[in-house]
Amino acid sequence: MKMTLRLELSGLLAVVAVLSLFAATASADPTKTECVAANGAGQDLRRDGKFAEAREQFQRCNDAACPTLLAEDCTVRLDELESAQPTVVFDVKDRSGHDVSAVKVTIDGEPFTSRLVGAAQRVDPGDHVFTFAVPGQGTVTERMVIKETEKGRHVRVFLGGRRPRVAGPEPEAAAAEYEPESSTSRRKVDTRKIFGIVATGTGVTSVVVGSVFGMLTMSAIADQKAVCPSTQLCSNRAQANSDHATWSTDSTISDAAFIAGGVLVAGGVYLLLTGHHGAERPQGRALVVAPSVARGGGSMLLRGEF
Repeated sequence: MKMTLRLELSGLLAVVAVLSLFAATASADPTKTECVAANGAGQDLRRDGKFAEAREQFQRCNDAACPTLLAEDCTVRLDELESAQPTVVFDVKDRSGHDVSAVKVTIDGEPFTSRLVGAAQRVDPGDHVFTFAVPGQGTVTERMVIKETEKGRHVRVFLGGRRPRVAGPEPEAAAAEYEPESSTSRRKVDTRKIFGIVATGTGVTSVVVGSVFGMLTMSAIADQKAVCPSTQLCSNRAQANSDHATWSTDSTISDAAFIAGGVLVAGGVYLLLTGHHGAERPQGRALVVAPSVARGGGSMLLRGEF
């Protein structure tokens, strides 16, 4: 009798357990309304930059119990969310520069992790305040803007607030230390020399042009005097007027070429002489170029002290 009663009770308990399991499974499956609500909530959270909460909603509607089209849409949105989800890699150093793994990390005051494993971790995009705390070694707070699609951002934190000093100079400092100090000035000198050579060459060419037109001016004046020695004695007044116009034009060109040539030669030679000492003028050296312009021609005075 007791054995029969025990068997009946055992069978009853088994049936109750099976029924409870089916009931729990049935209650865990989302309804169509819940699927639609989860999809909509996930999209809103995604727009607000709350990726972690959005992922939970999309995972809820990505269920076989949800309508097929809705479940497929949630699957696509989960993939898009994964692509846009930023990740960071925390690298915390102690005062001696050694790695620290037992670090309590909070984001905007909310617990994030208590141990660093060197792997990239998901974070929501936006402006966040990160706090790194290690018992006995202090706390460091960093504010960072995390961007969408930013993957594996390396965040290095030094406990104590200062970067540990290491033996030897920093790579950038070492490069600067061994770079010759005169390299910049040498580049400036080379530029001055180039401009000096160009300016001097152009100036000399201009002076030559001025000289040619000066000779043409004198030739035209001689031609005018040959046909018209004076106002009263003029065998060909039309030719004289033509010669006068010619030598007036040639004289103007000659004057302009001499002036431009003088200025260019003066500037070019100055650049060549001072290029050896940057912007400083060498002691004991001087150059004076003085163009002289007169009606019918021009000249240039060049005087140097070395």
